[in-house]
Amino acid sequence: MRALSFSKPKVMYLVNMFLLFLVVFMTVQVLMYLISKSFLPYQVFIDAKGWIVKTTFLVIIETGIMSFIAALLCMRYIHQVMGPVPRVIECLGSMQEKACYTEIKVRKNDRLKALFDAFNKILADKNRS
Repeated sequence: MRALSFSKPKVMYLVNMFLLFLVVFMTVQVLMYLISKSFLPYQVFIDAKGWIVKTTFLVIIETGIMSFIAALLCMRYIHQVMGPVPRVIECLGSMQEKACYTEIKVRKNDRLKALFDAFNKILADKNRS
């Protein structure tokens, strides 16, 4: 398995995804707290307040960890789909300029490999004729 490399755009994407998840889940936690405060009788809420705060704190920590893991997975899979696109655009541009059809090379783990293999087959047929 290939090691993760972190360039500046990847890190910025990771940070943005993490912050997005964190903001959403923090908002949900605050709303849950406010809803429980408004629905529970005052004395029950005061008695359960310590438990509610502890539970909310644990859920916030869990949410942060899960958000970080989700952002890492999103970054990995989005790059497997979108990674070859700039190379393919560049290759198609050079084919258009030179009027010479060449094979488009993609990595073994790219998600769109089957699509580009089919496209390469069409190009091979075009070169034969």
